[in-house]
Amino acid sequence: MAWNRSDNTGSVPVNPRAKGSRAGGGRKLLLAAAVVAALCAAVVVLWVGRSRAPAPDDDEQPSRIKSGKPSLIAETPAVTNKLANGGAALADAAEGAEDELPPEPPKEEKKPGVFAPGMIRLPNGYELRFKLPAEGETRQLLAGGEIWEIDSKGNIENVTPPPIFEKPFEGMISSLYERDGMVLPFALKGYSEEDVRRMCKEPTLSYDDDTPEITMKRENVAMLKKAILEFMDGGGKFEEFVDDMLQHSQKAQAAQIEGVHGVRDLLLAGKDEEAVQYYRLFSQDMSDKGYGELKLPRSYHAALEEIAAKGKGGNGK
Repeated sequence: MAWNRSDNTGSVPVNPRAKGSRAGGGRKLLLAAAVVAALCAAVVVLWVGRSRAPAPDDDEQPSRIKSGKPSLIAETPAVTNKLANGGAALADAAEGAEDELPPEPPKEEKKPGVFAPGMIRLPNGYELRFKLPAEGETRQLLAGGEIWEIDSKGNIENVTPPPIFEKPFEGMISSLYERDGMVLPFALKGYSEEDVRRMCKEPTLSYDDDTPEITMKRENVAMLKKAILEFMDGGGKFEEFVDDMLQHSQKAQAAQIEGVHGVRDLLLAGKDEEAVQYYRLFSQDMSDKGYGELKLPRSYHAALEEIAAKGKGGNGK
């Protein structure tokens, strides 16, 4: 029976049974805690004992037993030896597999000459469409910066002439002016003003065995050197002179193409006399403008010479 009144002190009396039951519950809690602690201790002992028990390959892992700590592979000689032996075995197996592979077939050598109808392979590796000339004749082909002469049987000969100028500067300004080579403007513009002046003041060499065509090229280079110095003395820059030369060369190239097409069209139309007259006038006009001579293919020249020989147009040159 619970108390439901207070004494004069104002405190609430406690049920004696309730107090006793609390004390009993406390003893049960202590007992349960003791049991749990004992079980935990037993688990710890068993775990420690198992971790210290010798492994089956105890002789092969002495470092792991002594220290009780995991070791790196590099620190375990037995494991390292096993890996090394295994790697050697794999390498031997791979080498054996390579030995068992069938040998590669020898690569077919690509020889210069005609390798297919209408196709020719040059010694420098270029493969081009090419129609062989008639029996006893030859044709020239420009490829890879070299000139190749090919006969009716497909025999190939490199007929590229040696460079005329020993000095790169002279060769570049000549090629740009004559339009007979590939010149990149930035290569010329890479020279300093001081170097340009020095090279332009150097003499242009000539030799006794020079052909008239080579002699003309050397004279043009000497003229260009003088013009460059005069242009720079007047306040101009060498880069500007190169740009002017490039524009001049482009105009000359356009005139060259126009002249060749004009002669070709007249010859194909059977207008022989007009073709010869056109060639004369157009060549003179190019010369007056400083574009050089009109360069025709060999077949066109041969046709004009044949017409001249028959007296149908005078001299075709």
